[in-house]
Amino acid sequence: MGYQQKFEAVGGLDDIDKAISYLGRVLSLSPRRSLTIAALINLGDSHRRRYQRLNDPEDIDKATEYHNLSLAHIEASDDLRLASQSLNNLGLVHLIKYGIQREYSDIEKAIQYLSRALLSDTTRNTASRSIWLANLGIARMIRYSHLQEDDDMNEGIRAYNEALTCTSPESPVRPMVLANLGLTLWSRFQKYANDEDIQAAISSMSHGISLLPTEHPDMSKMLNTLGKICQTQAEYLDDAKSLRDSSDSFKKAAPSGFPASADETI
Repeated sequence: MGYQQKFEAVGGLDDIDKAISYLGRVLSLSPRRSLTIAALINLGDSHRRRYQRLNDPEDIDKATEYHNLSLAHIEASDDLRLASQSLNNLGLVHLIKYGIQREYSDIEKAIQYLSRALLSDTTRNTASRSIWLANLGIARMIRYSHLQEDDDMNEGIRAYNEALTCTSPESPVRPMVLANLGLTLWSRFQKYANDEDIQAAISSMSHGISLLPTEHPDMSKMLNTLGKICQTQAEYLDDAKSLRDSSDSFKKAAPSGFPASADETI
């Protein structure tokens, strides 16, 4: 088992440090373009994973640098099979960078790279595509929060729906995709009130919750969000049942029986 794979299995920081050191030596010694590309992709991925553990901005900058270099080498070669993976990696690091620095340009880059990754994907690996589509949906909705353009909201919904078609029922990604779809449908309802979107938002969020283990750390947030969506439906329909459903969700979300803060979002 390689150091990177061992880190994924065990989570020891020593393993990811060794992976970065080893891949750096491979990069400095390898004259072959194919090995250089593989080392650059793995180095970028290792730095991203280490950032997600240590929150050191230098790691995400290194990840961006290595993924840019890998894409440059791929585009200079005659073999573009790894292009989609490299483009997705770049989209993901820019999505993470936006979360750190809140620079709008990172969202534009994330959408650009993730869209190109999906267009250039020839493998049609459904597991990979589901994650790329989910990331694209997130990026689109972040841009929607800035620009309030309907195209981003509608494309976010389309990306989440397509991600679900690529996601197996037992995938750990599925509950979060359903939750994000529910949130996006709720956002569209709040702008253009209609029965279809509010019903679909409740259905998606409820389905996502049903797939989570009881003690999952996101359970309370998702139940709280479902309570808010049901509350919105109750106000829209003047419906007592929706109000009861809202109250039930808030009670499940908070052990004390009181709803979570209205400022909390999933």
